[in-house]
Amino acid sequence: MRKRVYIETTIPSFCYETRRALEMVARRNWTRPWWKSRRAQFELVTSLAVIEELQLGNHPNKAAALRLVADLPLVPVEKEIGAIVNAYVAHHVMPANPKGDALRLALAAFHLSTDLCGPDRSKQSFRRPFLHRRASSYRETQTSLQVKSAR
Repeated sequence: MRKRVYIETTIPSFCYETRRALEMVARRNWTRPWWKSRRAQFELVTSLAVIEELQLGNHPNKAAALRLVADLPLVPVEKEIGAIVNAYVAHHVMPANPKGDALRLALAAFHLSTDLCGPDRSKQSFRRPFLHRRASSYRETQTSLQVKSAR
């Protein structure tokens, strides 16, 4: 059984990074070879939250970054996700943006991905099946995420 890896927004972003700062070049140079040579070793998944974040802004190679994750299975947004996000925010584990990092981490944790793939993230071991849906179907459904923010 291959390890399941949740592809966070930073992976497609770094694959198409254009900034010339040394740190950005290093991240691009680490990410592209991993994506080309190692991704087949894993069961890759992502979420609508990642797709939505990639759609924000007007950055170079936006379409290419979206295509990178277009065929990955999406983890569903279950009703319990909102409570997890609220707990992360209430305990200052994550910032208070309900569609930001807390949501993406909650999705990865709830659906028990084997690893969370993104920079500066600690690996976590999980096991649990999830429902498959392709990111490319996002364009047809245009489902928006609704998560209550912590007060």
